[in-house]
Formats: sequence, structure tokens, C-alpha cells
Amino acid sequence: MTDNGVLIKRTTAKKFYMSLPKVSEAERSQFGTVVFFSNLKHCGIVNDRFTFYHSQTSKGTNLSSFDSFWKPKVYGYRAMPGHASKN
Repeated sequence: MTDNGVLIKRTTAKKFYMSLPKVSEAERSQFGTVVFFSNLKHCGIVNDRFTFYHSQTSKGTNLSSFDSFWKPKVYGYRAMPGHASKN
């Protein structure tokens, strides 16, 4: 997928996670933060502290909740280039 000139392959989550800057606890719920799941096998874009966007093979891109299914699978959060922490 290429949006805004950035190529992001869903199979490169581990490299992506390692190369992006860490975010503070407060930044985790900010729109645009990248959230990684399931031992770096899936990722999405935070919408707010309750929801995130991600792509699923069966549904395409959709908005999901950080519910009892997704919350335990969270591996970590990172900032997109140009969206890094100012701390």
C-alpha cells in the first residue's frame, strides 16, 4: 500500500517497528500513531484511544475497537516519520 508517498508492506512490520521512534504513554492514543499487534505480525493506525484503522484480508481497511480481542494483542506503539514525539 502506498499512501502519501510512503510504501508500507504488511509483511515488514518488524523492520517498521524497529525503525520508527518510540512514543510516550500520552501519545499512544493520538491519531496517526502506529499500533503493532501479535508479536509484530499486524499493525494499524490509531484513530483515538478507543479505535484504530487496519486492513484485514476478509474486510479490507476498517475501523476496529481496542476491545477484548485486540487489546491483549497490542505489542507496542511507534510514531510515523514527521509525527514523532517532541519531548
